[in-house]
Amino acid sequence: MEVDDMIKFGAQAVASLVDPKCRERIGSWLGLLEDCLAAAGGLAGTQTPSGKRLTVATRPNRTNMTASRDAMNGFRIPTTWA
Repeated sequence: MEVDDMIKFGAQAVASLVDPKCRERIGSWLGLLEDCLAAAGGLAGTQTPSGKRLTVATRPNRTNMTASRDAMNGFRIPTTWA
């Protein structure tokens, strides 16, 4: 499969899976993704980075990483996000 064929296939797949209502709903996320890629110098990092300062999180991500015992299964993997 040639690169042009892969690009065409990907575009067709997106068109069949993502309707206009869905695209509107994820529009801000797509914009953020494009900004992140530009700030990183593109997917391969070979382009000049945009220099744009990105602010994503409004608060730090805190994960409960304290090991705890479950009465039935012993130790459990922390899954609580604060």
